[in-house]
Amino acid sequence: MFVRYYKLASWIGESQALVAAAKAGDRSVVSSLLMQGADPNSVQSTSPLAAAARGGHHQCVLLLR
Repeated sequence: MFVRYYKLASWIGESQALVAAAKAGDRSVVSSLLMQGADPNSVQSTSPLAAAARGGHHQCVLLLR
């Protein structure tokens, strides 16, 4: 799963990959992307925090706040 997000990050940028991982509720990928420097406060179409909250992914919300 991480490899998919890693490839996604290289294509669209870490911030958008962070939104995708947060939306999917993938806590380990969210954590890894944050450690690699993805900006949790970036806003493209939505923020990573908003995407995680909308999906009900409490653990991701805690990482991103």
